Amino acid sequence: MLQKTRLVKSALAILGIILLAVACYLVYGYRQLKLQSAAAHRTRSDLEVKFQSQHEQYQLDLPIGTPRAQVRKYLDSHKVHYNEWRGEISVHLGDEPDVFPCDRWDVYVSLEFDHAQDKPESTLLDKLTKVSLKRVGHCL
Repeated sequence: MLQKTRLVKSALAILGIILLAVACYLVYGYRQLKLQSAAAHRTRSDLEVKFQSQHEQYQLDLPIGTPRAQVRKYLDSHKVHYNEWRGEISVHLGDEPDVFPCDRWDVYVSLEFDHAQDKPESTLLDKLTKVSLKRVGHCL
């Protein structure tokens, strides 16, 4: 009987140590996550200023109503890499840092156009209708 009591006490002590170790690990992980989140928030704040500045510059340089051909010429002359898809031109500005539960987000300036009259698809005559910031990414 005495031996069973010692065995139970030993098992409970081991279980307590394991639970304490798991709790310490979870607290450490939570603290690291908070530190990472705070650092990412500071980085995002700094990047937001940069992204807004670039967005405003595109709005100044490419006023609403600018033809698509002139927008392309502007981007090419400034050696800006861009993508065109579904009548929209996207210029990649940078990335926002990833923080659990989200992945890294890509930030773009989106240049949207209307279609020239009587043309179902994009043409060089399409006029710029909107210059906006877009973020592409996902969270769990």
